[in-house]
Amino acid sequence: MRRDGLRTWFRACGTTSASEVAKIDHWKNSLLNEEFRSNSERNKMPRATNAPASRARRKRVLKKAKGYRGRRSKLFRYAKDATMKAQYWAYRDRKTRKRTFRYLWIQRLNAAARANGMNYSRFAEGLKAAGIGLDRKILADLAVTDEAAFKSIVDQAKNALEKKAKKAA
Repeated sequence: MRRDGLRTWFRACGTTSASEVAKIDHWKNSLLNEEFRSNSERNKMPRATNAPASRARRKRVLKKAKGYRGRRSKLFRYAKDATMKAQYWAYRDRKTRKRTFRYLWIQRLNAAARANGMNYSRFAEGLKAAGIGLDRKILADLAVTDEAAFKSIVDQAKNALEKKAKKAA
């Protein structure tokens, strides 16, 4: 029932004062609130916080952050950011490490090939022509540890390049 409808009903009953209307409105609202409150208390469920999973997640993050300096290893909020950054850097730098090792092997091969009278690109072309399928890592290791074996590979590459040049001519 609307408020103005209540007023007409109260006037019909003989009450005309605005304060009495306000008192009755307040009384009616409090009754409705009390009824709603009693219904909600009857159907109340326990509050689910997912505490075990949250605690496990926090423990896992703090365990990953062990050894970090200051609050980055003690407080979850900062440890979470620190571990996320660390994982990002680790993923990125695993790719970078592969790249830098490849550069290192090529430099070593170039230096060893030049010591045997050949540059790296001609050496790589000779290896392909000779059908030698050793990768840069193995070749660079041979160049550093076993110079005689590397020299024989360089000689094979030179011979294959000579044969290729004779065939083309």
